[in-house]
Amino acid sequence: MSQQPEQDALQRAVAQVGYLHQDFSVEVTTADQLECSEQSSKAKMVIVRNEVTKAWHAYRRGRGQAWLDAFRRDLTAGAFN
Repeated sequence: MSQQPEQDALQRAVAQVGYLHQDFSVEVTTADQLECSEQSSKAKMVIVRNEVTKAWHAYRRGRGQAWLDAFRRDLTAGAFN
């Protein structure tokens, strides 16, 4: 699964807030791979990790780059510190 569009968007968002984009990674997966449950979901998820603090959050991918708004809110609120 290609992660390049998400990686590019992540780098721009992180730089706009003033963080080093090298500290963050992104992974695209499906909800059923993220959660260990009996219900299967093929919903696309974007997982963002701060490689320094090990904090991570998962966002539903949605249309285009809808996950970016939620990521930016979390980033500016200090959720990845």
